[in-house]
Amino acid sequence: MELREVDPKTLLDNPENPRKSAPNEAEERQLALNVKAVGIIHPPLVRETPGGLMIVAGHRRRRAAVKAGLKTIQVTVAGDDAELDRMRAASENMIRQPMTQVEQWRVVARLREEKKWNDTAICKALMLTPVQLKQIGRLSAILPEILAWIEAGKGPGNRELASIALASTALQEQVWGHFGFPVGSSPPEDVEACEDEGEQQPDGNWEPGAAIPDWDRIASALRQDRFYAIEASFDDAIAKSCRIAWQEDLFGEAGKDGRYTDDGFAYEKAQRQWLGQSTPEDALILQSDENGELNCPGFCGDGTTREVRRIHEHQIEAFSA
Repeated sequence: MELREVDPKTLLDNPENPRKSAPNEAEERQLALNVKAVGIIHPPLVRETPGGLMIVAGHRRRRAAVKAGLKTIQVTVAGDDAELDRMRAASENMIRQPMTQVEQWRVVARLREEKKWNDTAICKALMLTPVQLKQIGRLSAILPEILAWIEAGKGPGNRELASIALASTALQEQVWGHFGFPVGSSPPEDVEACEDEGEQQPDGNWEPGAAIPDWDRIASALRQDRFYAIEASFDDAIAKSCRIAWQEDLFGEAGKDGRYTDDGFAYEKAQRQWLGQSTPEDALILQSDENGELNCPGFCGDGTTREVRRIHEHQIEAFSA
């Protein structure tokens, strides 16, 4: 093989190109901007034909170079083996693995810190929209332990990730530990073998390492919502023991208890403490979904009668549904 400098307009299309779908115009423009900013990183692969150099792999790169106005580009000229060329063309289109979001964030962080690039330059170089760059930037506010789960392919969804990113690092650490995942811990090597539902301790904590993190409940505990005293089941004694500092809603309805807290973690802890104190030992507590419907996982198969008690407070639903 040899490296050669050529005019991209002179390269011939390959009639056996495995990619037959029409080009996406938006993606083509993005790639052209990227090529204009940083050039072509991987030269297209071509081979000699009687009519000139024909592309084996790199049709999109050639079109982007033309759109970007490049007069010449480097190409790699392969040997004369048509069967091998077909395999190369197919493998390049099929065996592609995009960078994970965490990897993209690390690249962005390095460009900002070391190269002092602004967001416009980063978007052009990495073919990102401003919205995509903002989404990637959220990872800068995420605990390293949570980033490790994202890299392992078992991280939170976009909705949960947004809630987690808004919380302070200290609160993330507190909630992370509450669910049985100590700060400094990492996903197991065989993350695919994790159970979807792990065992829980009596206080509601997850047994350390027993399960994939329950991202919905973790995000719920971190959301900056107002939790009102009037909707709570626990009394002031439990509130004090859970270190709830009530604030007064100055715009609340006159004559009603307007106290609230935005510490969802402490509020849930107080609700669970009240449940533990007020629920009979032989009771079965059923969770409800966001519509107030009971989730009935199935009753005991031995035919015994158990008291069923429905807990209907909004905050319990928010944290347990």
